[in-house]
Amino acid sequence: MKVDPLGNFSLIIVGLLWGITNPLIKKGTEAVSLSKKKRKALTGFNFLDSVLLHLTTPAFIIPQALNLCSSVLFALSLGFNDLSIAVPLANGTSLFANGILDHFLGNGAPLWPGFPGILLIITGVTLCSGASPA
Repeated sequence: MKVDPLGNFSLIIVGLLWGITNPLIKKGTEAVSLSKKKRKALTGFNFLDSVLLHLTTPAFIIPQALNLCSSVLFALSLGFNDLSIAVPLANGTSLFANGILDHFLGNGAPLWPGFPGILLIITGVTLCSGASPA
């Protein structure tokens, strides 16, 4: 299959959205946990109360919606890209963005020990997306 630059760009966008929204969903879940302690039960059913609380917490639902939209974009992008390029490109970009944002949010380890790994991800993704199948 021929390498499509627009398809690669969409996969990079997907990877960035996945990588950025994962730490934000974690933060949103922490916000839901804090507000769960402060709120009284709405329906009396723990599961339903938890679902309603998640759906009404913007810190959770906005990153979750962006993550789901990027999953739809990924599925659409599979029609334009070879699977052997699409998966490493999206997942490698996601790991890269997740590591960077986790560092800046204070969730992860210091950035400098992971920097060689980030460079290897970028190199591998570049080689995979630039290689033409035989």
